Amino acid sequence: MQRPHGIRQGQMTINVPGVIRTLGESLYADPHVAIRELLQNAHDTCLVRQADDPNAPVPEIHVRYDPFGRSLTIEDNGTGMTEAEVEQFLSVIGASNTDAVRSRLEALGERSLAERLIGRFGLGMLAAFIIGERIEFVTRSFRSEGEAAVWWECTGEQSYRMGQTTRATAGTTVTVAIKPGQVHLLREDELSRLIRLFADLLSVPIYLDPSPRPVNVMQAPWHSDASESDYIRYLNELYPSESVLAVIPLNVEEDNGAFKLGGVLFIPKQPYLNVREHGDLIVYVRRMFVCRGERSLLPEWAKFVKGVVESPNLRETTSREALRRDEYFERVQRTLGQVILTYLEQLALNDQRLFREIVTQHNRVIKSWALISDELFARIKDIVLFDTDAGRMNLPRYFEQSQLSRSGINSDDPHQRLLFYFTTPGGIGQHAVLFAAKGLRVIDAQYFPDEPFLRRYAELTEHIGLRRLDVGGDFIFEALTNKDERWLELEERYAEMGVQAQVAQYLPESIPAVLIFAENSETTEQVDTLLADPNLSQSIKQLLRAMLDERKAERKSSANKGMLYLNARNPVINQVATLNHYSDPQMRDVLIFLYNNALMLSAQGAQRLVKPEHAKQIFDANNRVASALMNAITGTTGAIDLPPSTVAPYALLINTLGNAQANQELRAVLESAPFFLRVVGIDAALSLTEHSLQSLQQAACIVVDASEPAQASLLALGAVWALAPNVPIIALRAGEADRLAIPAIDAVYDLGVRGAALRGALQELNLAQAASRLSAADFLRYEFVSERLAQALAEHFRSIDEVLNADPAEVSNLLGVRLAPLGLIEELQRALQEDRDA
Repeated sequence: MQRPHGIRQGQMTINVPGVIRTLGESLYADPHVAIRELLQNAHDTCLVRQADDPNAPVPEIHVRYDPFGRSLTIEDNGTGMTEAEVEQFLSVIGASNTDAVRSRLEALGERSLAERLIGRFGLGMLAAFIIGERIEFVTRSFRSEGEAAVWWECTGEQSYRMGQTTRATAGTTVTVAIKPGQVHLLREDELSRLIRLFADLLSVPIYLDPSPRPVNVMQAPWHSDASESDYIRYLNELYPSESVLAVIPLNVEEDNGAFKLGGVLFIPKQPYLNVREHGDLIVYVRRMFVCRGERSLLPEWAKFVKGVVESPNLRETTSREALRRDEYFERVQRTLGQVILTYLEQLALNDQRLFREIVTQHNRVIKSWALISDELFARIKDIVLFDTDAGRMNLPRYFEQSQLSRSGINSDDPHQRLLFYFTTPGGIGQHAVLFAAKGLRVIDAQYFPDEPFLRRYAELTEHIGLRRLDVGGDFIFEALTNKDERWLELEERYAEMGVQAQVAQYLPESIPAVLIFAENSETTEQVDTLLADPNLSQSIKQLLRAMLDERKAERKSSANKGMLYLNARNPVINQVATLNHYSDPQMRDVLIFLYNNALMLSAQGAQRLVKPEHAKQIFDANNRVASALMNAITGTTGAIDLPPSTVAPYALLINTLGNAQANQELRAVLESAPFFLRVVGIDAALSLTEHSLQSLQQAACIVVDASEPAQASLLALGAVWALAPNVPIIALRAGEADRLAIPAIDAVYDLGVRGAALRGALQELNLAQAASRLSAADFLRYEFVSERLAQALAEHFRSIDEVLNADPAEVSNLLGVRLAPLGLIEELQRALQEDRDA
């Protein structure tokens, strides 16, 4: 081949009609970004004029719209452009002067101003063609005083038109002829929304004419010395559907100002058992909005946090609708992780109440991600909480409690600390009583991710011994070596009822029967729901699948209907077997009663609601009621010798109307002078087995509003009357209502005013007490105290002095940390003391 000659150089050209419009539509996915790009250009030129023109006016941007003429106009009083600059930068795609200006400002020491310049690519004008058919520029440079202004027009083709015109002052006016399909933008509410979205933090005021007030706020809380309440108000506007639990301001500056990170993170409130993940951010770069719902910038483990991040170091993609994953992205991510972990550590030292609330509400998400992140695990392994038989606590606290009970010491290795847990489905209350009888302090690890977390803790922490103790094996239930005929017959009677039962020996003797399930449907449903959640991370889903597979393998051969363990040491069970009156229908009721109450304590609803001390009370009540039923069969009395109740005088209030205001009126009379009665409420949802026969018989009175009684509540009243027939009943009713068919003090009231009628009936019963005592009302005036906690405090303390002088940790343990967290008791003592000092 002959060597080429006559070589010349040419330039490739694109001959595509509408190429400018095509490029804009291809580059930007969201038509709304056209507004952002036009505002950003106006903003940058205003900032540059502030730096270059000592006589620059106060910068401002004006937005005007004409829906009938289909036009949008954005006008600024910035630098403007000369004819040469228009040809160099406006008429050449990809040409930008912003980087050069930014470098010049940094060299002059104007880093703060340089950081606020947004433009980088010289492509902003393309965005206007997503919404516009034609763009017109009128611009005049502040440097060309006396010269004509420049007029420039383009319809999205390769060509443009340019000429001279007049403009009174320096600056630029951009007018976009809006496409018919985008005319919905030309509304005040829509333009205001877009200005707030894209340009809310820009430091130049943006006016939507004719309003005299700027639309954008210009300053976020982190741009000034803001208070926590300022941050919360700001977050409430951005996240109206979220409740803010804790605020983490961001104000990081490193490398002599070369690296900056501002914004605010917050930890939302959520229910304890929720494994919902957050981890999404709103991102600003140089004060300009880039994106919402950014889920990669926070560390992967920080799924309990969300918020707003602003940094001049982050880089956007060309369309400025997402972030580039580069070294700056990774540095911001690392810094956010350090800020969150440092915040939690400081909070654990300085604000135990808030820290405990955070760790409680996001306990499962934090523990789940700690299994994936070694850094997070190391920082939080000793502060996350677990449900135990002594309440919710962290592992160091668990070891302290175990040392006190001597259950946490390994006799073979005195340096080793033992950690006991169970995964058997069932309530912590029921299991805690069983394990406590063995002298053990145990952790309820039946829910994800507690068991894998405990295993990892034992692997990475020196001198930790892990012991899994499942209910249902020989550890708790001791098999009878030689079952006599009465035990076999009792098991057969339950088998006839379709219940798999086994008589065994176990402690404590007060427990008549325990129902143990091999598989927990709630746990399985919870895992299935989480696996189906598209927002849950794949890493967490892998852990869930592993746990589910392991549990299924363990329980593959187990029965799903549960095993009823009947306690051969329990007096009631012995009485049932000895009487052998299975032909009597009432004995069948006794068997059903024992099974139903065992079912209640092992049921899904009881797993979290029944605490150990309540479980013991229910077991004792079961014994009393079952004994009473069998006494009715045999005609005997006092088959079981149980200690008398020590409950203070109380009134039993049966809620028949579901009227909270009426019940509050009745409580006020009962709890105040001169009666000072403790109030216990019963409605259709509360089992009467919670009240022993003896405690019911010690009630001062039973109060019921019989005007519009519900059937379920009348059944509750009938049951109470049958169990405690000597307790007087006060039946309140409106004048037109019928009297109750059972013996009662008939207290008629008028116009819905029940209090006076109740007071008269109480006086008729001579229930006035000589000395006053605390009532729930003494504590309910503090809005952070729940009704249950107020009632518990009134039961356990005789005076405010006793509450003030009590150790808050002991009060928390006495009432249960779930009902009475340590921080809340401390806050209550402070409030009581402040009121006393006032």
